[in-house]
Amino acid sequence: MYRMKFRLLLLLSFLVAMAPVQGQNAGPLRVFIRAGEKTHGAGQHDGPVFLKDWTKLLTERGAKVDGKVGFPSGTQLENTDVVVMYAAEAGTVVGEDRANLEKFLKRGGGLVAIHDSVCGTDPQWWKTVIGG
Repeated sequence: MYRMKFRLLLLLSFLVAMAPVQGQNAGPLRVFIRAGEKTHGAGQHDGPVFLKDWTKLLTERGAKVDGKVGFPSGTQLENTDVVVMYAAEAGTVVGEDRANLEKFLKRGGGLVAIHDSVCGTDPQWWKTVIGG
C-alpha cells in the first residue's frame, strides 16, 4: 500500500515539476482529478479521500486543481492541462463525455490513469487513449 502511494507521489510530483516547462501555459499546471466512489473496505479504493488529499498536495505545490467524483464537464476540460483518473472503470466514457475527452486530448491535454482507471466497457477504444 505504501509503495503504491510513493509511486503515485512521484508521478504527480513529476507532473507538478513540469509546470514551468509545459509551453502552452504561462500559468500554473491545471490538474483535474476525476475520482470514483469508494468501492472497498477501510483505506482501500477511496476516491473521495484521494481527491481531497491530492487536491491539497498539488495545490500546496503550485498547481491549480479542480476535481470531483465523476467525469469532468466540457468546460472543466477546457480549463485543464492534465486529468488524473482514480476511479473504477474510468475508461467507460460515452456520449458527450467521450467527445469532450477526445477534444481535450487533440488539443494536447494529458491523461493519467491510475489503478482501475485503466478498465472500461470499450477496451479497444480506451487502449488507443491510454496505450496498451
